[in-house]
Amino acid sequence: EVLARHFEGAGIQDRALDFLLQGGEQALEEGRADDAVELLTRAGAVQERLEAADRGRKGFFSGLFARGWDRSRIHRLLGRAWTALGFDEKAIAVYQKALEKVPAKNSPEAIEVLRALGVAGIRLGRYAEAEKHFAAASAGRRADPEIDCHLGRIRLYRDQYQPAREILERARAALAPDADPALAPLVEHELGRARFLAGDWDAAQAHWERERELLARAELDAAIPRNLVAVARLRARRGRLLGALELLERARSQAERAGNREIEPALHLERGLIHLLRDDVPRAYVELQAGLARAEEQHQPERIGRLLQALSRALLSAASVGESLPPCARAQELFESIQFRRGLGENYLLRGRIALAAGDPPGAAKY
Repeated sequence: EVLARHFEGAGIQDRALDFLLQGGEQALEEGRADDAVELLTRAGAVQERLEAADRGRKGFFSGLFARGWDRSRIHRLLGRAWTALGFDEKAIAVYQKALEKVPAKNSPEAIEVLRALGVAGIRLGRYAEAEKHFAAASAGRRADPEIDCHLGRIRLYRDQYQPAREILERARAALAPDADPALAPLVEHELGRARFLAGDWDAAQAHWERERELLARAELDAAIPRNLVAVARLRARRGRLLGALELLERARSQAERAGNREIEPALHLERGLIHLLRDDVPRAYVELQAGLARAEEQHQPERIGRLLQALSRALLSAASVGESLPPCARAQELFESIQFRRGLGENYLLRGRIALAAGDPPGAAKY
């Protein structure tokens, strides 16, 4: 980073670009996503200046491209940094630029970008777009367990639990020994979700225990909070509220150490729901408001809807019937936009409760 500043100041752009790129990549590997964004953004600006200066003449970049310089690399790394910070909209914009600069449309770099666009699409609730990106990434290629894993996740969001399980089990069976070490635990996590949502809690717990073993073996500390939140959710459903809160606190501490901001909305949501179950409405409200702010900052539509729904429940529990309707209505709009049927069903039930509390039995019956 010091060398990058030195060469930038001296106007030696090619050397500045090299060190900015190295510094950004190192920051990303060390979990310093904020620093990575700053360095890689500067690298992108330098690359654009060099490209502009190089057009129409045989200069530094012309020779560099001939030696195999990958124009998309900066944007691919920057997309990963924005994703690590939870800013998927920004990641998508950067990945689209990367796609314009890949060496070839069927190159490994292009497939990497298409996968990343698909994952960002899932996180933003754009499931049809995500499927298109995954289809483009897998066109003319053999079965890809990573893409199957994400297609299984999409089935879960669409409440298709059995198809999701089948796709995820196919992904697990296709995992190669040299596969990305983060993929096997993710597949186990999603298989656990498929079992949990279908009501098979013992099987879900077995998958999440396996996920935890794989994460520990691969030393993937940043993903451990995801596992802890899932197990805490299961404990809460079984009535073990204090045990669930203990796990959520461990998840919060682990996420803080690993710089995992993406999990923050889920942590606030689960804590808020537990406080609601314990009739501690003020604490629930504070948690849910904090979670909503984080989810909106990170553009997580399903999580935003969940938090709005829970806030509506908190207001209803506090006898604020009129105030409980707007967040419930907004959650419904969000769930409709991403076609999240399970969320819609729960929301209709909640609107029925609100109508009943407002003295409207016919409206309640309708919902």
